[in-house]
Amino acid sequence: MTLFQVFRSSSKPATLAPSLRRVPPPAPAAPPPVKELQLEARTLANAWLPDEGRLVVTTLSPVGRGQRVLVNVSGLGGVTLGVTGLVTTVCANGGACLAEIEVDQERRPLVGRILEFLKGNAPKLMARAPRYGLSLPTVVYSESGNTYMNTFSVSTGGCGLTWSGPPPRLGGGVHVRLGSGAGAASFRAVVRWTRPEPKSLRVGLRFLDGEEAKLAALLGEANRGAVVT
Repeated sequence: MTLFQVFRSSSKPATLAPSLRRVPPPAPAAPPPVKELQLEARTLANAWLPDEGRLVVTTLSPVGRGQRVLVNVSGLGGVTLGVTGLVTTVCANGGACLAEIEVDQERRPLVGRILEFLKGNAPKLMARAPRYGLSLPTVVYSESGNTYMNTFSVSTGGCGLTWSGPPPRLGGGVHVRLGSGAGAASFRAVVRWTRPEPKSLRVGLRFLDGEEAKLAALLGEANRGAVVT
């Protein structure tokens, strides 16, 4: 064997044993679809259990325990409003299903407003833009500095943030930047609500003005996979 042949045989790339070869991680599972249910507003008072924060809805559509649902409440003067939650109990009711739904904390005040409207004690209800259960990296610019957070819901009118740092002042103004890179969208916003949770604080912002076109592009991507609430 010549020196050249020895060099070629010794310079061949090593091959990994099958058990050591890199296997690409599995793609993340798509979020389960949200089941839409219908509820007439006139039946809401009897369906609502305020002390437990639950709705009891009779539906012909099959639902399962643990399923995310969107209850469309109609009969509100031409407006239909959505209440989201998680099915906790299901039982047969003739040819239908009786589902008990634990309403999301942030949607329970809406149930109260609907009931007050039905009693004639609240102004006309307005439809809202769809919200997407979407986690976007976010920078909040305020008087106390820049803080990195993540959204848990986003719409064209505002967003919900898992807040980091001291609680913000209700009605206070902030600047936010949602997303990353050239496609990030910046807005001037106002703090509408805060809600303490066991391990975090959730804060709702309403957008005042900003980069609507970039936000629409972000939500267009979300529309192909994120859960609508």
